[in-house]
Amino acid sequence: MWIRICGQACAPLLLMGGCLHLAKPTQRGACTNLFLFFGWFRQAELGPNGYRFARKSDDFFRYANLQVIYGYLQIGEIVTDPKEIAKYHWHPHASQKYLENHANTLYLPAEYLSWDPQRTGYGTLDYRPDRVLTMENKGRATWKEKPFLMPEHVYGNRKNSAKGAGIYYAGVWQELVFVESDGLFEWAKSIID
Repeated sequence: MWIRICGQACAPLLLMGGCLHLAKPTQRGACTNLFLFFGWFRQAELGPNGYRFARKSDDFFRYANLQVIYGYLQIGEIVTDPKEIAKYHWHPHASQKYLENHANTLYLPAEYLSWDPQRTGYGTLDYRPDRVLTMENKGRATWKEKPFLMPEHVYGNRKNSAKGAGIYYAGVWQELVFVESDGLFEWAKSIID
């Protein structure tokens, strides 16, 4: 199994966002591919002149800028043929700029989740504390420490740049790829359930 975290190109619904991409081999050699989409959120409240950001309080998660998982997509089909991708003309990857790139790929959702056929293969998620990636009392991009998201599981040359506790991958990045580790897929499934 591996996990890929990619930037806003994966999550066009939000200005700031990304996704966690997991691929878990199954017994038949296929893959269970899953994207978990996350974005930058801050709680708002209704004031006398309309909505405003929540004011600072004793509850960090009520007023802070947070990175929160808000959606999922299990991949049902991977499309790489430029002629097939062009049929999805409304998608950014169907633009001429991307169609000329040999690595251009379009991911289409599965009809239902492989482990839960009662749930569609894609959707949005309500706010829940376990879907918050941001570590309490840290900046939005410093995540809670999860063993499977630590640098020793990152593919390539990345280091944790957090000051003290937490996980922080510095720089402007489009994606991070994590190698298989215990608990990764189970955690992702629990985020959706």
